[in-house]
Amino acid sequence: MGGLDPVRSEFDAWQHRVDRSLSPVVELDGARNLTGRSAGATSRLRKRWLWRLGVLAFMVLVAGAVSVALIVRGLSSPPVGDLPTDPDAVIVFGGEDRRTQLALERMAVGLAPTLVVSHGTDDNFARDLCGQQRPFEVMCVEPDVSSTRGEAQMFGELAARFGWERLVAVTGDYHVQRARVYLDRCFDGEFGFIAVDWPYYNARILRHEVLGYLQARLFSRGC
Repeated sequence: MGGLDPVRSEFDAWQHRVDRSLSPVVELDGARNLTGRSAGATSRLRKRWLWRLGVLAFMVLVAGAVSVALIVRGLSSPPVGDLPTDPDAVIVFGGEDRRTQLALERMAVGLAPTLVVSHGTDDNFARDLCGQQRPFEVMCVEPDVSSTRGEAQMFGELAARFGWERLVAVTGDYHVQRARVYLDRCFDGEFGFIAVDWPYYNARILRHEVLGYLQARLFSRGC
């Protein structure tokens, strides 16, 4: 048996060398399998999150579209509400001729003792009205800031100065919702709206009013 020891030792040494040469291949294959499983799990997780984000984005788009549709519907058919009894003044947003004429018709039947026209010198009819003698008081005023919010602030300040508790506001039908938001913040009393039918709807007006209403609701705070 002693004569076989050198052969056995040589065989053991050769087997050891073979095992060592094969071990990196085995380790590499294992690492590849592990990496493949990890990459597959990551891919599935990414797809799951992308699907969830897609569903969320779709829901946001649907909600936004419904909100815009409701706003546009409200622009064409605004809820004006009941007019207060014995109002102290009729206020006109914007001083546009159609609005001023409708306000004047209501004033002619004794709706209120005072008519307030914002931007009353801008249009011809309102400009002439401001210089006339009437059986009621006519006030033509300019807001510090030329905007719906600026007008509401001005009307609120006038109401506080003269002790007005009830107002009737006149504006275009497309403008009622936005004007209501600001007037409700700037005036503590009771008010209602008279809406003037506006025949000139277009994409620019709708875009302006939708964005203005969203700004009033979501981003503007206080009067």
